Amino acid sequence: MPLSNVCSVLNLTHAQTTPVGEDGAVGRNTFRAGNTVELDLAAIKIFKFNERHNLAVRLDLFNFINRHNFGIPVRFLEAPGFGQATDTVTPGRRLQLTLKYSF
Repeated sequence: MPLSNVCSVLNLTHAQTTPVGEDGAVGRNTFRAGNTVELDLAAIKIFKFNERHNLAVRLDLFNFINRHNFGIPVRFLEAPGFGQATDTVTPGRRLQLTLKYSF
């Protein structure tokens, strides 16, 4: 998003910097991150060879829907990405395969 669009959304006409060492007039929890959604999925299949021997195969999918969960927007007026979320708080989709042999 270009800086002109950010300024028009946030209306920075009355924004001013505060002296070093002082807090500004921005209220608590002004900048919030979006909601976080992460769906995990697991599937397991057990193969029985006889009464005492079996093999369990398990597949785990973490963040199955592969949704980007963005962090808190940049809060500093001087920063080039002010008002934009520039990082993610959860990794992308991960896959884990587990084999378990029991005897």
